Amino acid sequence: MQNNPKAAAIIRQFCILGVILFQVAGCTGISITPTGDLPTATVTAGNIPTPTALITPLPEGPITLRIWLPPLMNPQEDTPAGRLLKARLEEFTTRRPGVKIEVRIKAQEGPGGLYDSLTTASAAAPQTLPDLVALPRPTLEAAAQKGILHTYDGITTILEDADWYEFARQLARVQNSIFGIPFAADFLVMAYHSTDVSAPPNSLEAAIPGGKALLFPAADPQALFSIVLYLSAGGRLTDDQGKPYLDQQALLQVLRTYQNAQNNAVLPYWLTQYQTYSQIWQAYTENRSNIAVIWLSDYLNNQLENTQIAPIPTLGKTSLTLASGWVWAFTSSENGKIDLTVELADFLSSGSFVANLASALDQLPARQSTLNFWENTGLRTTADQIARTAIVFPPAEILTIIEPPVYEATIQVLKDQIDPAKAVQQAIDSLKNP
Repeated sequence: MQNNPKAAAIIRQFCILGVILFQVAGCTGISITPTGDLPTATVTAGNIPTPTALITPLPEGPITLRIWLPPLMNPQEDTPAGRLLKARLEEFTTRRPGVKIEVRIKAQEGPGGLYDSLTTASAAAPQTLPDLVALPRPTLEAAAQKGILHTYDGITTILEDADWYEFARQLARVQNSIFGIPFAADFLVMAYHSTDVSAPPNSLEAAIPGGKALLFPAADPQALFSIVLYLSAGGRLTDDQGKPYLDQQALLQVLRTYQNAQNNAVLPYWLTQYQTYSQIWQAYTENRSNIAVIWLSDYLNNQLENTQIAPIPTLGKTSLTLASGWVWAFTSSENGKIDLTVELADFLSSGSFVANLASALDQLPARQSTLNFWENTGLRTTADQIARTAIVFPPAEILTIIEPPVYEATIQVLKDQIDPAKAVQQAIDSLKNP
């Protein structure tokens, strides 16, 4: 038999496509179908209002909705979040008996993760894209800008509810379009030993007379704490044309305060050993200091005795913090499935379910009223106070340019290698000559 180059090429193409489809599908597939008995869970049909959308007619014929989730939300895992989600999905299929839900688990980041799988499927096998997908804010932003996701504009009014935190509305938007329905959020807070610190400092300057080290990851490549301080001092990250920008006076105020705090052992040079907030939380639990800037999720995951949270100390007259979080996004474009997909997203974003799911994920619910489900009234009040001051991370295309010079300036000043004024000039020059 003679070789046929054209046939061989076709075979190779099918083989390549088969590999891509296998990678996109993932190794873990879970089907949720109607059952008579729901597993025991905090949330049941009896204590959740039925969204209005669930009374709309169901398209004819059986319909399968595909959902992609990160491992921390796997319905087949015996975890608080997994049990809650499994019960909620089964409740939806019970109410919609013509619907089957197919769940795929994707890593949160990296090869084969949520973003990687979305981009691969979008380019090579659009028919394998999920109808609904749980995405962290950075992935939502990247996927929306790549044109993978559909907007909710004009097809749901759920974000018109007055119950959402303002930062949660920001989480849902990319370039003024709604690409997600938020359900859980995380933000920077200050943890402190309540037995040692009677009045946590409300500003970085106020922390200096105390002489106690304020833990934060000075070597964080994103320079998040420095950026929060910069914004609280009145700085902007973009100019009037929307280009990356650093305000000389605001950044100088940050770095001079760093220098003063470093001279008084409040921000010692050894903070430059720490790159992540998880490392800072570990240092705090090891009693390296009695005050630290951390993510709320680290605190909720392991609430230590005699530890409380407060707004992070800033440089302005009002509190400020940065927030991130999770949203439900969708890519479905099939007739008859869009309404059902949005209906499911609404169903996963209502009532006490949001409070319970966010709590199971060690995060804050995106709806204000759902904090009433938290039993710790002191924590509830403080978390609500901080959430009202939160803003969402600036766009990635801005941060990737702003972060390196702010990081370098922070490190150099805390190591006493450079004068703050010179560090500011170097940072600004680096923006002009990248």
